[in-house]
Amino acid sequence: MIRFRADSHMPANGHATLPEHLMTLSLFRRPHTAIPLFVAMIMLGSSGLSACAFTDGEPWGWVDVHIESAALPADASSNLISVTMELSSVRVLSETTGQGGGGELDPANPPPGFSLCHNGHCHAADGRLVPYAEVVAESAGGPVVVSGLALEQELGNGESTQARLKIAQRGGLDQAEVELSAMVLEGTLVHQGEAVPFRANVPVRGLRIQANIDLRVDADTPVEQRLDLILELREDITQSLVLADAAFEEDGSLRITNTRNRPLAEELLERAARSLTLLETQR
Repeated sequence: MIRFRADSHMPANGHATLPEHLMTLSLFRRPHTAIPLFVAMIMLGSSGLSACAFTDGEPWGWVDVHIESAALPADASSNLISVTMELSSVRVLSETTGQGGGGELDPANPPPGFSLCHNGHCHAADGRLVPYAEVVAESAGGPVVVSGLALEQELGNGESTQARLKIAQRGGLDQAEVELSAMVLEGTLVHQGEAVPFRANVPVRGLRIQANIDLRVDADTPVEQRLDLILELREDITQSLVLADAAFEEDGSLRITNTRNRPLAEELLERAARSLTLLETQR
């Protein structure tokens, strides 16, 4: 009930009482206009937020990366019949000025230029085995990842794959990097004068191979650029493999894995880390 003051025709008792149907009023005198205005304000605010906070800006450019496998050496004396590699990812990196050394190494996530960190050392891209402390010192101010993409792509000799990388910052791209998740070798080895067929699953998961590249992405370069890479195994990494302590299968074949003939698997990994190269090619 709401009481109103009357300016005229006031009854003798001094109070003006409105009829019952007028005494209960809504706080919103004009709901048909107040509610739409309220909704409009919310919509305007939310549209402003989405335009600012959630819109993904246009990139500076795109790099279409084409990767070809040339992992089967052309040497006629090679023991290898087939080489299959699985690529888990591809990245492009840019050089940056470091802020000095320090910090600790995470073996599960080594800096660019290094991979397969275990037993106190990492595999460098140039084939060195580098102690953790030296990895930290060398990687201070090293290249930073500009863009990357997961692949999970298996490549046989002569096969290729591609990835489209979004470049969100201006500047030069100085390095390309592919990461391996698997490598399978098949062929024939000689043991005690006999030809022995073999299959080797080389434990390369996490091995990264780098190539120096020369690309630039800015307002003066094409929005779309192409990068051609070739992944090579420079030599037959099974040559002169010592089989004196190897365990053979019942049919006389040789199987090499992380759990079967592990020392041979580790030896092949060391050789693969030294022999695999990634090169930029011109098309």
